[in-house]
Amino acid sequence: MNSLFIGEEFGSLGSLDIRTSKPNSSWDLHQEKIYTIDFNSQNTNLMATSSKDKTACIWDLRKLDHLNPRPLKLVKHNGGVNSAYFSPSGNSLATTSRDDNIGLMSGANYDVQSMINHSNNTPTFISSFRGIWGWDDGFIMVGNKKLKGVDVICVGERKLAYTMTNREINAIPCRFDAHPILPGVLATSTAGGRVYVWDI
Repeated sequence: MNSLFIGEEFGSLGSLDIRTSKPNSSWDLHQEKIYTIDFNSQNTNLMATSSKDKTACIWDLRKLDHLNPRPLKLVKHNGGVNSAYFSPSGNSLATTSRDDNIGLMSGANYDVQSMINHSNNTPTFISSFRGIWGWDDGFIMVGNKKLKGVDVICVGERKLAYTMTNREINAIPCRFDAHPILPGVLATSTAGGRVYVWDI
């Protein structure tokens, strides 16, 4: 609650004590830039990171060695990993990669791994896709380049359930945020400078 975690350009992770504005610790976790940091809502000792180095990792902060940090779990992609987010229950992790896959890690120790094919490779002038969880562990939402919409992926069936589109949207939705207390309300933003709010 009193620390701010910051991913740095060359794969380092730093923490800052927000009460004193002084650095706490620093770890070299990845070989290249860290894109996202996420904490498990049910166990805040578990942290997930994604990186340009084509990996995403789950770390146990209680066991994070400063000299030789070892991940609790590691998933490899064939391209940079734009995001790694825990599901609402904390029982699963979803990764979004430029290799056109969404990775899933689940099971008691995140030992069950699978990939769902999805076109994630956005042009350089468009923000990278980062798939997010909805209001439970059942669905992941991510942008659709071709239709300029929102793909809703069913986790249980490991496939696209449907795509939400609207003729008012004139650019590709790249960033998403699910409303924390209003299930079904989703905000999306585009590189065109607009934010859209959906009532699913």
